[in-house]
Order: sequence, then structure tokens, then C-alpha cells
Amino acid sequence: RPTLWSSPEEAYDRVMATVPHVNLLKVNEVELALLGGSENMDVATERLLELG
Repeated sequence: RPTLWSSPEEAYDRVMATVPHVNLLKVNEVELALLGGSENMDVATERLLELG
């Protein structure tokens, strides 16, 4: 949601700070690619799962 953040970096930092504390993370494909650091959905998913 680009209008909520001043930059993609800010969005990444704020969301990633909460990821280790959540039980369920619901994101769309664009958000998954940003947070997981890959356009490959399987790779991005694995990267997020590694965070716990």
C-alpha cells in the first residue's frame, strides 16, 4: 500500500520488524516479492518462513 509509506524501504523496515511476532502474515504477490526479496514466490515464501 504505497500511500501508507514514504518509500518502499520504510514499508519493508516497518513490516519486517513485526514479522517475527506474527502467527499469520497475509500479503499479495507484490508485497511478498518486496518482503521476500524475490519475484519467485516460492523463494520469497521460504525466506519469510525462515524468519520464524
